[in-house]
Amino acid sequence: MIPALTFLSLLLVTGVIGSSLVLLVYWRKRSKTPEKVFILVVAVYDLLINSITIPGEIYQSLNDWDFDHPTVCRIQQYFSASVVIGSGLVLVAIAGTRYVV
Repeated sequence: MIPALTFLSLLLVTGVIGSSLVLLVYWRKRSKTPEKVFILVVAVYDLLINSITIPGEIYQSLNDWDFDHPTVCRIQQYFSASVVIGSGLVLVAIAGTRYVV
């Protein structure tokens, strides 16, 4: 479990730093084109995944044998799936706007 937890921790730290930098850079841009707004939304989704979903996965991995909270597990899985699907839909919208232009 140590390699998996180390990898998840590395993803957590780099993801939070990277998403925060993207939010900082693109929020300061003067012109708000649809592509920049979509990138901001994807960065927010990524920040949510890195700050809520990955710590939940780490906690669940650490308590694999005695994790007896089915409601928390369902909520975490629902949140993880909905954020990933939302991020994918935004990426499809980005592709659509770039195809039209």
